[in-house]
Amino acid sequence: EIITCLEDENATVRSSAAYALSIIAAPEAVEPLIQRLSDSDQKVQENAAYALGNIGDERAIEPLVALGDSSNDAVRLGAVYALGAFRSDEAVPYLTRATKDSNAAIRKSAVYALGRARASQAVPCLLEALKDNNSYVRQKAADSLEKVVTRSEIDMLLAFLRSESDEYALSVIVYLLGEIGGKNLASVLKMFGDSRGDELKNAIQAAIEKLQ
Repeated sequence: EIITCLEDENATVRSSAAYALSIIAAPEAVEPLIQRLSDSDQKVQENAAYALGNIGDERAIEPLVALGDSSNDAVRLGAVYALGAFRSDEAVPYLTRATKDSNAAIRKSAVYALGRARASQAVPCLLEALKDNNSYVRQKAADSLEKVVTRSEIDMLLAFLRSESDEYALSVIVYLLGEIGGKNLASVLKMFGDSRGDELKNAIQAAIEKLQ
């Protein structure tokens, strides 16, 4: 049986078993897979994390958060993927921290996961991710903000618009404000257009037309 292979003395066998269980997503494998998160082999840890994410049993959240402190990029990425799959508030603090990871793939995965979780408490870190030095992270941040922000965040978005200078980030915020609407935003947005670059001016004009 595959689950028993998780105890094999050969790390390749254990890793292959964890990978197979990630495809099968067998609920009875949760506890054995949690044990493998502390395996001596990092590939086993990584595959066990993916498997637990696919199974979706919340018993795995706390051990996965602990795994997220690994020094191995692939292991941390597996932890972020798995925690994102839960869409649980319990995982949000760790995912928020992961948006600052040194590895761009991990930052992108964390930003994507926060959007899937509809985590409104993560809006400030998603706004910061709009200024990431990696274009894929920035795009995922924009996508996630579109899923998360509501009218209750309008004041936060306007404050960001007033204080930031990054043209891409500001264009995303203007687009979001145009989508949200309300609060006489057309007149507010007109205040930002004169001293900005063409990309932002065009975004502001498009938003104003949508709001009117």
